[in-house]
Amino acid sequence: MTLTLLVLGAALLVLPGAGVLRPDRLGPVPWARLCAASLSVGASLVQASLAMAAAPTVLRALGVHGAANLCHRMFGALGGGGAVTGWLSLAGFAWVTVIRLSSRKRDRRLVRVAAIESWLGDHVVRDGFERVTIPLVEAPAYTVPGQRPGRGHRGPRAPAHTRGAPGGGAP
Repeated sequence: MTLTLLVLGAALLVLPGAGVLRPDRLGPVPWARLCAASLSVGASLVQASLAMAAAPTVLRALGVHGAANLCHRMFGALGGGGAVTGWLSLAGFAWVTVIRLSSRKRDRRLVRVAAIESWLGDHVVRDGFERVTIPLVEAPAYTVPGQRPGRGHRGPRAPAHTRGAPGGGAP
């Protein structure tokens, strides 16, 4: 059972990066939600499988042999390593826990830093996300890393009379 949970959790962790979930097919909001759910559930499954694999070894070390045998029969073995596998599973469980807690702390800090004051711009909440439109006198200059849009670009184009003008669309 623990090996099955570990493999399933690893598969869910890899799923967003494998190209199976594509934002052009789903749309950005459902894609982001599906990726977040896949990563969260995958990490939880990996964490649970590592805890179940470590439980018999930790319980034996604490002297609770009856509970250790019961855990071993209920959860099964993660591998054939015995105590070594149990202690490595405990170390993996601790590592995954620390990574998840530190990323949650970082995410909260980034959300706090990225907040836009309520008096600035037009705030619209839709589909659980807040969009802020800030009025500007001139269009800001910015760059985006990556490939320049070519013939396959499907984004909106500026009207013909504004192309090439300062603040207008690209020529």
